[in-house]
Amino acid sequence: MKFANTFLILAAFGLAFIGCSNSRQHKDPSWTAKPANMQVVFTAPAPIVLDFATESGKLAEWFSSNIDNTLKFNSNVPYKVSKISKDLLSYSEKDADGEKVRVPVLKTMSDSVDIYMVLDSIQLTSDIGIRAGAGTTMMSTVGPMIKNNCAHVSASYAFYEVKTGKPLDYGYLDESQCSDQKVIEHDWQNVLRKLILHIINKTPIAQF
Repeated sequence: MKFANTFLILAAFGLAFIGCSNSRQHKDPSWTAKPANMQVVFTAPAPIVLDFATESGKLAEWFSSNIDNTLKFNSNVPYKVSKISKDLLSYSEKDADGEKVRVPVLKTMSDSVDIYMVLDSIQLTSDIGIRAGAGTTMMSTVGPMIKNNCAHVSASYAFYEVKTGKPLDYGYLDESQCSDQKVIEHDWQNVLRKLILHIINKTPIAQF
């Protein structure tokens, strides 16, 4: 019984940890006009040792390439993607889903661009959670403990209309993907794709 109780605690902790999300978004329903073009800018992701990108510069290149690949098939406006220095940003607090979020603000914007999409505070992390196997009840455990290898990508973001300087959409997203297999590059690609699709969802730059 002691083992069963310990298992249930671990399983519950694993499920809670994997399922939790701090994602918050503000979607402006008045933003319906398709922009002529868009500039996507992002600050360098937090350093992390990954099998496919062990250096900060390579990680930024990988990040840029995967943003480009997602937008290529899911956006309906011309765009460019580039990395910028944090020195080019300031920050403001705004309400999203009833809570305050820290939103990145571009200090200067080119008037040759209609819309800016800004990504900041980017983190790629991984962990191993535990979930209950088949046959687990509140009283006993029959199935095995199953390890979930999880990849997480989080970032704060904002869209800005250059002409007015108005923030259109903004928020903070934390996306995850878990399996019983070791996390590989493809998992990170999937999670980043989910994050970008979640950001552009219900905006006029989305193809869907």
